[in-house]
Amino acid sequence: MLTNIWIPDGFKDIPSDRLTPRKRLKESLDEIFAVDIDEAYNVDAVESKLFGIG
Repeated sequence: MLTNIWIPDGFKDIPSDRLTPRKRLKESLDEIFAVDIDEAYNVDAVESKLFGIG
């Protein structure tokens, strides 16, 4: 089984606070990946989306 964590590209407008949401994301991902799961049963993946390049 593959667990894919999809992370959207964020705000389309310039937010007044860029740091707090990033801290929350880091803390959340640290908590999610803190639990060791046997890779024979599950593989974790993080998919980030970045639009507007080109």
